[in-house]
Amino acid sequence: MRKQRKCDKMKFSVIIPVYNCADRLHISVESIFQQTYGDFELILVNDGSTDNSLDICNEYASKDCRVKVLNQKNSGPSVARNTGLKYVSGEYVVFCDADDCLEKEALEKIIKEIRNNDDKCDIVFYGYYDSAMENGSIIKRNKHTYNHSVFNSNTALKEKYNDLNNISFTYPVWNKAYRLQFVKESKAEFPVGVNIAEDYIFNLKLYTKAERTIVMSEWLYNYIQHSGSITTKFQESKINSAEYVYEYAVKVMEKWNPNMVNCIHNAYLKDISVYINNMFNSNVDLSVTKKIELVRSVIRKESVRICIKDVKCSSFRNKMICMLIKYRMALLLLLTGKIARLKCRKKC
Repeated sequence: MRKQRKCDKMKFSVIIPVYNCADRLHISVESIFQQTYGDFELILVNDGSTDNSLDICNEYASKDCRVKVLNQKNSGPSVARNTGLKYVSGEYVVFCDADDCLEKEALEKIIKEIRNNDDKCDIVFYGYYDSAMENGSIIKRNKHTYNHSVFNSNTALKEKYNDLNNISFTYPVWNKAYRLQFVKESKAEFPVGVNIAEDYIFNLKLYTKAERTIVMSEWLYNYIQHSGSITTKFQESKINSAEYVYEYAVKVMEKWNPNMVNCIHNAYLKDISVYINNMFNSNVDLSVTKKIELVRSVIRKESVRICIKDVKCSSFRNKMICMLIKYRMALLLLLTGKIARLKCRKKC
């Protein structure tokens, strides 16, 4: 770890995992430096980058004592975030991805909300934009927000959980601030080796124990989707991660919030559909034979058989995927993926 000059105690610790993002890292880092609330530390976790990302991190650290640089061999975003959590000094932890950014008043608005609630809060949710980069500028598109709410018990959070889930608030970690002591007491960590929805596993460990939760109505984060990002890239191992998340989430929800179990089933079917769709990304070089083999391996999974037996499908697409899996129609499943990708390219 790079040695730092001593600074005063920080209210916020902002953790950014860094991996081969030298051309985009400035987007997130500059958004932190531009915050109107300056009582923070920025922890940059270099995850074995092979470009000059580490040099850029060290340059930022040399100019500002609030920056810590941690360097590790490439192990994935889960390990990078876990590493960051080991070195935080702030009372609250905020996560930011290396190519996303915070609105400049984000930390100031979050701390104001916490103070207005007597500094008693385990998790603070806030709204975000689905954004894109066009000619070097951030274009804000879809808004995700919720009415301002304070949940003073775990039961209150549980009762509104479905509403938060429906607006895509529950999965990511980057639209929340977490009280560090609460994270430690809950022994929450990101699952190692999982490369899809690892955020959700971390959050589930906290949702079941949170006693005071705030939901802010402001949009404070820009989630910037880039082509070729880890969320759109095809990886054979992703289906195993999706299975892990599915089985873990079902186990948690059956005890904590049984009404949400069907949503977990539907999310798994969607993950399977996306997995198949991504086989037809332009940069994927797989033979038809290999694609069929992969689809058949999905169909044979015990978790998939359980899912299609128990699910009440919430969309026509899920009904179709469920039916094709039930009757083991691998070729037709592949065809749905190809058609979905062709439609996507036409829209683009």
